[in-house]
Amino acid sequence: LAGVPGDGGVTTPVRARACLLRAQIAAADGESQEAHRHLGEALALARPEELRRMFAESGPWVHRTLGQDPRWARSHGWLIPRTPARTARTARAPQADGQPAVVEPLSARETEVLRKAADLLSTEEIAAELYVSANTVKTHLKSIYRKLCVTRRSEAVHRAQDLGML
Repeated sequence: LAGVPGDGGVTTPVRARACLLRAQIAAADGESQEAHRHLGEALALARPEELRRMFAESGPWVHRTLGQDPRWARSHGWLIPRTPARTARTARAPQADGQPAVVEPLSARETEVLRKAADLLSTEEIAAELYVSANTVKTHLKSIYRKLCVTRRSEAVHRAQDLGML
């Protein structure tokens, strides 16, 4: 990781990921000052392009580290995706386009899969966390799409947020 060049030849996401990994290693070794320094570098590199995913995928240590100092949380609010304000509506309320919000209610397992999808987990990661096959997760996702009248994961998450389901 130390060999990743500081500027030319390597893309910003790769450089930011390298800094984030160095921060995680330092945190695991108990070197909090070094971890904060590398995390700060990663955040500085990621901020212009708002590269959020790598931080979400790095696990809870990033949130704990940012939460240790309120100034960090305030100065890095860009990590939270900007979405329009969501309002809870009843599942039977028609949408602006006249379609029902939900064709039928989601099962408990479908809701679980949808929550994992909202956390930006891949199909394989969801399968591993729920102890099912990737094909089972895909089947649940197709059912979720049908019930929420959407065609993509992001649409399903946004629709579920609009409906107050997440």
